[in-house]
Amino acid sequence: PSFVNHQIRNVVFHKDRLCLLADGNVAASEAQEYFNHWITTATTTVDSDPLDLAGTGNRVAFLDWALPYNQQLTLFSARGGIVQELRGVDGVLTPKNATIVDRAAYANSPLVGPLADGRSIFFVQVRDTASGVYEYQSTVLEVRSDEITAHLPSYIPGRIRLFKGSDNEQTLVLIPEVDQSAMYVYRFHYAGNDKVMS
Repeated sequence: PSFVNHQIRNVVFHKDRLCLLADGNVAASEAQEYFNHWITTATTTVDSDPLDLAGTGNRVAFLDWALPYNQQLTLFSARGGIVQELRGVDGVLTPKNATIVDRAAYANSPLVGPLADGRSIFFVQVRDTASGVYEYQSTVLEVRSDEITAHLPSYIPGRIRLFKGSDNEQTLVLIPEVDQSAMYVYRFHYAGNDKVMS
């Protein structure tokens, strides 16, 4: 497996597999055998065999974060500023159909990972003297990322130390490095598919 002798940056479960991010690769275990990352037979390939894939885009992307989202595994590279997806076919992930596809180029924080709430993925972007928060949404046809802090571009000072959220409360909480006694809270609410409060 590609993670041998490399730093594992993130661990996540997806499609009944244990997925490990190391450098630019995603190594997914054998289906339902979470600690087996080696193929069981060299003569045939079966759908439950482990996966070991690298991105195929034009940019080098060392993967830092992974989140299951919209039936795909969404991959973020803070160092490459790229968003990718690990995809299968019809919701099934096998060695024969798994691919990594470039979806967008968004810089994101190397310190705090993105958060998924079911409808969206929220991630932090660090600027010169402040941080901003973005809401990322992806469908088969479209990728969209809106800065939810655009109306206050310098409100959250410096880099973010802690970024947490609650799906049930539809709330995000940020704590900056420069003032760890401060807490920034973002509340939102959806009615059906419409965001009615932000």
